[in-house]
Amino acid sequence: MPLPIILGVGAAIAGAVGVGSGIHGASKMKEANDTMKSAEERHKRNNARKYAVIWMI
Repeated sequence: MPLPIILGVGAAIAGAVGVGSGIHGASKMKEANDTMKSAEERHKRNNARKYAVIWMI
């Protein structure tokens, strides 16, 4: 009789851990995307400055 309860509790715990991992992964992906966009913008600004200096010479 207690076996189905034990299995149900185990499944619930596994589900909660899975949801928590999914949320953590999503937040890490957002952080990575923000970092990538920031680096891309910085790269574009640096290239624009570089080409502005080259044209001045």
